[in-house]
Amino acid sequence: MSLIKSGNLEDKLKFAFMSYDIDHNGYIDRQEMTQLVATSAKTRGMNLCTHELEKTVSEVFAKADANGDGVLNFDEFKFAVLNSQILINPFWTNSPVSSA
Repeated sequence: MSLIKSGNLEDKLKFAFMSYDIDHNGYIDRQEMTQLVATSAKTRGMNLCTHELEKTVSEVFAKADANGDGVLNFDEFKFAVLNSQILINPFWTNSPVSSA
């Protein structure tokens, strides 16, 4: 937990990536991303329906899946988090992630 409070941005993003890479294969797939989006939305008091979750995940993959392989590696995940407020890890709800 000290990493979340005092770690640098890169460390926080790596921790978040590992947390959401549920099967630990080095990638975040659509199912894992759906869980990430749902959790992040709930921490903000939003309850997204299945259609909204699918739409958001599709938008994330359309923007972030640079190589089109259907999964996000760490660099693609980092891009997605830094460019989509909905994906900011719930650990940082009170302390937004920024690249500054």
